[in-house]
Amino acid sequence: GHLPMLRRRGATHDVEILSGGEGLPLGIERRPLLVDRSLQLAPGDTLLLVTGGVVESLCNNRAVFKMDKLVEIFGRAEPGAGPRVEAIFEEIGRLTATPPGDDLSVLAITWTSQGSGVAHS
Repeated sequence: GHLPMLRRRGATHDVEILSGGEGLPLGIERRPLLVDRSLQLAPGDTLLLVTGGVVESLCNNRAVFKMDKLVEIFGRAEPGAGPRVEAIFEEIGRLTATPPGDDLSVLAITWTSQGSGVAHS
């Protein structure tokens, strides 16, 4: 079982599930595999990695592991890695009155074009 990983295209804003979207019931332990993976990002693309607890917290039915809500939030959040991470945690806070017991970790990386960085003289 790989951690859920998604990519949002900068050009089209389409969200693609790269791993972790198998839809298995929660609580089934699978031996984690360490794998090397190459991924080509285009300028404006955002890569999102989350732990299973994030997906579980966003599910209406805690017995089902579904990526739909995560895909929706990731797709409509403001551009940039920071706002997208904040949008996920805001939704978790809205849905759950008490902090879930599972680990909640979110990592978002946005590929920015060279022209949008700091100018060097």
